[in-house]
Amino acid sequence: MNCLLIENNQITAKRIQTLTKKAFGDSIYIKNIGSLQEAWICLKLYPHPDFIILNSNLENGDIYKIFEDIEINCPIIIVAPREKFIIKAFNINIFDFLIEPINERDLKRSIEKVFNYFSLKVLVTPYNKKSHCIYLKFGSKFYFTNLNHISFIQKHDDFALLVTKDGTRIKLPANVDSLFEQLRKFKFFPINRSLVINFDSILRITYKKEIPNLHLKQDQTQVISIPKNRIQYFNHWLNKYSA
Repeated sequence: MNCLLIENNQITAKRIQTLTKKAFGDSIYIKNIGSLQEAWICLKLYPHPDFIILNSNLENGDIYKIFEDIEINCPIIIVAPREKFIIKAFNINIFDFLIEPINERDLKRSIEKVFNYFSLKVLVTPYNKKSHCIYLKFGSKFYFTNLNHISFIQKHDDFALLVTKDGTRIKLPANVDSLFEQLRKFKFFPINRSLVINFDSILRITYKKEIPNLHLKQDQTQVISIPKNRIQYFNHWLNKYSA
């Protein structure tokens, strides 16, 4: 996860970086910018970070003027020396605030709220007697589709990819365990911890030394072998939905 730290006090900036590293390890990369002009250029010309930690009282200008020129949709954590500096922050997309001097507990709590904001929220609801709809929310993004339209979902190192039957690819957060659990209640089979497939997405099944190899309709370049310890479970699932 990428964080833009807008802080001109190097002691405070170093403390935030050190405490973040201690609490979250290498899961967060922090880029520190110390001037209003640098912040404006960075936010205007480059992709926005996952979240921003912002000193509300920069010495070289009114930081809130940036938000009059640039639309920023990512979470913003405000750092202020006193509560009165927080009031103006409510005119922008404030996510949380910290009062100086920053302590480890409060910083960790604020960043954990950011992680929760970006975590995948899953809701499956009945559409009719034969199908269900699925709602996916992560950060400010929202995706909705009929459950039957999903072909497969595959986890990668830093993200997961949802592929629909029409070939649409939706990038999701890496942690999709809750989604996998929901899908198992329907016509989906977990090949392993990284891949779950829809029964209707199977184009054909070939066998090599009694190992089932799946060819999917939406990705015919990929041949998926069923692990030996899951073959019995797979055959039971296959018979259930083939009937």
